[in-house]
Amino acid sequence: MKVIIYGLDRSRKVIERNLRDNCEIVGYCDDFYKLGTYSDKNLISIDEIKNIDFDYIIISSMDKEREEKIRKKLIDIGIEENKIWKFFSFYKEIMTFRLELPLKRSHRILSNMENDIEGVILGISHGAVGINPKYLDKKFCNLAIPMQDLYYNLKQLKTLVYEYPEKIKNIKYAIIDMYTYTYFNYDISMTNNAVSYYENSGYRDDEKHNFDDNKNFNGTIMEELDKKQHMYEENHDASFQDKARQHQMDVFCSLFDVDAIDVTYDYKDINIYKDYCADFPLKSDREKIITDEEIEELKRIETPSSLQTLQFNKTLAENRTVFRELLQLLNEINEDIKIYLVLIPEYNERELYLQKQEKFWKESFYRTLEIFREDFKFTVLDFKEYKELYTNRDYYFDSGHFNYKGSVEFTELLNTYIDY
Repeated sequence: MKVIIYGLDRSRKVIERNLRDNCEIVGYCDDFYKLGTYSDKNLISIDEIKNIDFDYIIISSMDKEREEKIRKKLIDIGIEENKIWKFFSFYKEIMTFRLELPLKRSHRILSNMENDIEGVILGISHGAVGINPKYLDKKFCNLAIPMQDLYYNLKQLKTLVYEYPEKIKNIKYAIIDMYTYTYFNYDISMTNNAVSYYENSGYRDDEKHNFDDNKNFNGTIMEELDKKQHMYEENHDASFQDKARQHQMDVFCSLFDVDAIDVTYDYKDINIYKDYCADFPLKSDREKIITDEEIEELKRIETPSSLQTLQFNKTLAENRTVFRELLQLLNEINEDIKIYLVLIPEYNERELYLQKQEKFWKESFYRTLEIFREDFKFTVLDFKEYKELYTNRDYYFDSGHFNYKGSVEFTELLNTYIDY
């Protein structure tokens, strides 16, 4: 099988390394490289491609926009669409699950973090995607995880303190994303999102908290994760029943020895492995803006959650104990540590609904914090009524979370309060 590689990007090495032995590279094409040969192969101008005998053109760009521009350019000069292969998009989609990463997200981040961090960010999804360490003047590490409650925030902090002691020697600041006023009423291990949290965080049966009492599930964490993986595989296989998708997979398997691909080596070789160990999402993953349909859906179906309508007294009591231990441990790291409790606004319709629905919880939340003020120093930064943020549609990825632009705006605002 004869192929042309379009683009001399880093991912070209992945293509060359994993091509089957019966595939021959008959030439390269690139927008910028103008010499006559490359890697002992002909460098073909785009105008000459139609005169070459080939089966497929493999686009090696790792940039989705450039990848699509090249595809359109090739179609415009008369190349059949079914001969054009956007390699890296498909490779990432079907191969990333093989990537060898530390199971726990905290270990992924901390093992790749330098030892001179000055602050730590803990919290739930709002902090995970809304507080961008890049835009804080001090050097912070973001350990927030979607769906994370106070109990697992404490576990994250303990991981930092006891397993990475060299990382905490310069810590002077802590930011804790407190989600919303119901946070003390929240125990992820008891919700229907528990298994999704364990999948994302890396915690398993030995760190299950109250999962045994969760009436939404019958099995252990590992058993429920196995069920979820089985469902994913079935849905993934079903997606390939579509003829176009099946054709893509057939072509990919004919070009590349899928069983022999070492995804971890490939990702490290082209320097993107670190993206999967980063403490904040890539810009390209967070550029979406909340859609009209999502906003209309918000207006139609907003209903109170069990967190808002029910008081879970056992959870409230346990979380107060957990929060005290969390504050105590931060003070053990540095007796002069500056602690900031942050509440991040959700999008307009959602935020206005919460402000109306959670009046009782807001009063309860602040009464609880007053108890802790007797023993600990901290600053509460409540941005829930900050209209400049929550009314700006351009800042939101969905109803509850900032997109990348929103994270920049919010973090730059937050930065003005650190050390103020």
